[in-house]
Amino acid sequence: MTRLVVVAEDDRHIARLVELALEPLGLAVERLADGLAALERLGRAPPPDLVVLDLTLPGLGGLEVLGRLRGEGPARAVPVLVLSARGDAQRRAALEAGATEYLSKPFDVEQLAALAARLLAAGPAPAAAAERAP
Repeated sequence: MTRLVVVAEDDRHIARLVELALEPLGLAVERLADGLAALERLGRAPPPDLVVLDLTLPGLGGLEVLGRLRGEGPARAVPVLVLSARGDAQRRAALEAGATEYLSKPFDVEQLAALAARLLAAGPAPAAAAERAP
């Protein structure tokens, strides 16, 4: 079964770069350009295997998306890799809100791919695995 990564990034060039980094890992990528679309998608089952989330999204910011995502729903236990050009305060805020990892922009494509592979290898948290069971 192909694993799915939801990429919530409003800059289409960065979103495409993320997609190009993840495709060689055999991952399907679903790109979304705003926070409201991301929250709607993440509220539906089945959850993705990984979320790559920008903090500066139109409609609903990434921290708000992350906070709501961690509250409840099918994707609450899915690993979230935050990408942002913001500083250390935002890094701390993202990790406190439930981000699994944080990668600063500009980022190294190989580092992004390695982080994604590591997060996927760890597998979903027990709550996410239960959501996927038939």
